[in-house]
Amino acid sequence: MLISCCTSFVVIGIPIFVLLGMRHFRNRSPRYGLEVMQMKREYVQLRLLRADLQCDWDDKNATSIATTDPSHLPLVEIPLHALELKQILGKGNFGEVYFAIYNFIPEEGNDPESCKVAVKFPKEGNSEEHKQDIYREAQMLAKMRHPNIIRLLGIVRSQTIGIVSEFMALGDLNGLLRKLGPKSKHFGVESGSEPQLGKLGLEDLVHVAIQVGSGLKYLTDRHFVHRDLATRNCFVGENLTVKIGDFGLSRDVYSSDYYRFGHGKSLLPLRWMPPESIMYRTFSVQSDVWSFGVVLWEIFSYGKQPWFGCSNDEVLRLVISGQVQRCPESCPRSVYNIMLATWKTNPENRIPIGNALDFLHEVKSNINIYLEIQAGVVDLDILEQPIS
Repeated sequence: MLISCCTSFVVIGIPIFVLLGMRHFRNRSPRYGLEVMQMKREYVQLRLLRADLQCDWDDKNATSIATTDPSHLPLVEIPLHALELKQILGKGNFGEVYFAIYNFIPEEGNDPESCKVAVKFPKEGNSEEHKQDIYREAQMLAKMRHPNIIRLLGIVRSQTIGIVSEFMALGDLNGLLRKLGPKSKHFGVESGSEPQLGKLGLEDLVHVAIQVGSGLKYLTDRHFVHRDLATRNCFVGENLTVKIGDFGLSRDVYSSDYYRFGHGKSLLPLRWMPPESIMYRTFSVQSDVWSFGVVLWEIFSYGKQPWFGCSNDEVLRLVISGQVQRCPESCPRSVYNIMLATWKTNPENRIPIGNALDFLHEVKSNINIYLEIQAGVVDLDILEQPIS
């Protein structure tokens, strides 16, 4: 499912003529004829999309004050020959995700421009119904406008249909947390062109948590249920910018995070699911709040798998019986209290995401006290009141 532009070329599901078409596109000048007109029209659509993104955000609640109604924006169609597929980021049962370069002609000139994007193609042989589902998903995602939600740039129509979204250079949040945790041997992201980050400290973790919470609040305010909120479905860019997305890839990369119930075909993220979703397959904004608590646990445990050491069957019994995970090492008790407030058995008793976000901002404003507590400078924990 799921939402600065933003993954080797696909040979499965893309005809050979596409290779020739892309080579032809690169080797000839795109300055004349109908192609220039077509690409300019596409660029006008892209400019409309970008113009809507030039808005200011309230830092605390990340509330858009843009005046443009995104529901009236067109769903941009990007020609396949305008995409240079550079590297496969992953593949699975659903299809493939590629890193690509999107080439286009600006409205005000004939010199080509380009930006980095991620492209998701469904697997060859997927039904027409599945392709229509992807198209409807794209239409929905095109309306999402928030700095902590992956931005959809358009769709590709060819033999199949692809979704083009912004590219996040540092990959998924779970991988980054594992690389940059205090016990990791990594001291940064080892790549010549990628942004460099040092070890993640408490202040960084709170910053990450607030961004995920802000993105979820945006979705919740629009009655959008994510159903698979987890660090593997959050993506990281420069300056530790975190955005919620869902390329449909994580079910294969993180296969151990999913559980097949009975003889059904669906794989579900058991370790992130509340009791009502496990027992009755019901999902709501309240079930997303439960998942957000698990995401907080992931963040402050530096990417550990929830309920690590337990089998899926054991996790199922633990969650249904009302058990919760222990506080991660070095996690402030006030943050753990937020987790506990999201893990209420009755969905109606769970803390609203806006309130959880407010508490995280309080933690951020008192970060120096927490750091002193961690260092043993302050012995009295004055910030550890439970959340009612």
